[in-house]
Amino acid sequence: MLRQVYARHGKRTEAEALLQELSARFDNEYVPPVTLSLIAMALGDADRAFHWLEQEHRDRGIFLFTAAEGVWFDDFRSDPRFEDMLRRMHFPQTAAGATH
Repeated sequence: MLRQVYARHGKRTEAEALLQELSARFDNEYVPPVTLSLIAMALGDADRAFHWLEQEHRDRGIFLFTAAEGVWFDDFRSDPRFEDMLRRMHFPQTAAGATH
């Protein structure tokens, strides 16, 4: 949660530093890709956010079980890549195409 507080409340430098630190750790220790994704999205970097969200999907990360309804993913919902991911994960869709 600290990551989002940093990013959303004007501490972009701290949020970016945390993202860089965790990204560097990713190859050598367990860092949930969804964590990196949420930081990037809070920083407004949707491309980087979806890079890490796709990694979470490839890793079959447990955190994605809340993707369709979880508030953690609200910032992702307006991006067609999120809808595509939900479709690939076989989440049901509403008539409007949204799951939330």
